[in-house]
Order: sequence, then structure tokens, then C-alpha cells
Amino acid sequence: MSKFLRFGFGLILILMGACSVKVPQHIKDGFTYCYNQESTGIERIINNNGFFSYSKEFDAYRIGSIKVHKIDTMFYNLMFFDDGIFIIGFHDSSNKNSQDKIPGFFKKIVLNPMGEEAQSFSVSYEWGIYRIEGDVIKTQFVNHPAPPPVWSAFEIWYKVLDRNTIIEIFSKPIHYTKEVDRNNYEITRSQKVISPYKFFPVEVKPTSNCWLKNEDWFYCDGTVPH
Repeated sequence: MSKFLRFGFGLILILMGACSVKVPQHIKDGFTYCYNQESTGIERIINNNGFFSYSKEFDAYRIGSIKVHKIDTMFYNLMFFDDGIFIIGFHDSSNKNSQDKIPGFFKKIVLNPMGEEAQSFSVSYEWGIYRIEGDVIKTQFVNHPAPPPVWSAFEIWYKVLDRNTIIEIFSKPIHYTKEVDRNNYEITRSQKVISPYKFFPVEVKPTSNCWLKNEDWFYCDGTVPH
């Protein structure tokens, strides 16, 4: 099987998965924000012609009084759109986990919005919504799993340190979790040393068209526009 056919087959599986999974009620209930299609004016507080990223190489954990560094070269990316849409955890389609690959990846999507990479981008990763309260950007987002689905959704707040730097200050799961799992999450988070996200400009950004925009529950008026 050629590389092209393998990629096409993989995309078909992704799109089939996107059409065959339904968002469970506990995820819908966890979202307290809704999409109103209006501009947020986020460019007033941060640069927004690009994405934010940090390297997990700088993650550190404390065991008692000992600080343990976790060596990991993965990058974690997130991006805000002016209409209130948010995406986190994305990377380029070659799975090369590098910040310098993202601008080229975005160009491919913009130049071919009906292509495989653009279609995959819109149904993969974790998409959601954000709101701005002072110098804090509050996000809620959900994954979009293929069958058999394992759903997860989170709320994370980012404090704006300057126009090119934000840092996580709060997080919690908004999907259903057992009390013991929620407690473990809080313990793990309390031990984590949070690193700031830095801004990386790009020439072009993809649109915010994502699978959530096909979900009635995601809209403030409960209806997908036609």
C-alpha cells in the first residue's frame, strides 16, 4: 500500500470516527461556557497572530523536598481564535513534535482547506471555547475520540503575564470522574511546577471551523446556524 493510500485510509477512519461518536451528557453538562459567534477582542491583551507553546522538557515535580526534573522534548501547543474558539494539543501532520514545523503545517491547511490535513485538523485534537475576565483567559475544551470513545474535558485558566507570555493558574476536569480520580488529579497538579507558554507568530492561521461547530449544545441559543 502506498504512503498516499495509507494516509487516505487513516483519514477516512478519523472522519468515520468523527461522525459516529456522540458527546455524552456529562460532557455537555460540564461546559458552562457557550459559543455566540462574536469577536472576543483577545488581541487587546495578547498577540494572536500565531500560537502559544511550551516545552515539556521544563516540567518538574517535587517528591518531598526534592525537585525532580522530567526530561521530555515534547512541545505543547495551544491557540486562540478571535471568535472564542480554542484548540490545544495540536502538532503538524508528520507527527514531528517541533514548534518550527507549525507555520508550514498551517500554510498547508490554509492553501488546501478541503484537503486531508485540513479535514483532520478540524476533527482531531482538543477543541473548546474561552472567555476573558480581566487578565485571565478561561478555557473549556473536550477531546473528540474515535470509537470506542473515551471522553475527557477540562477547564484551564491562563493568566496573561505580557502580550507574549501566559501561564496556567487553574485546571480541573469537567467530565465525570470518581472522587478518588479527582483527588489524584489535584495531588498531581499540586506537585507540578508550571512553565509559561511563549508566543510564536505565524504568517497564516487556519480558520476556527471545527467539529464542535456542528453541535447544537455548543451554541448559546442551542441551534447550529444554517
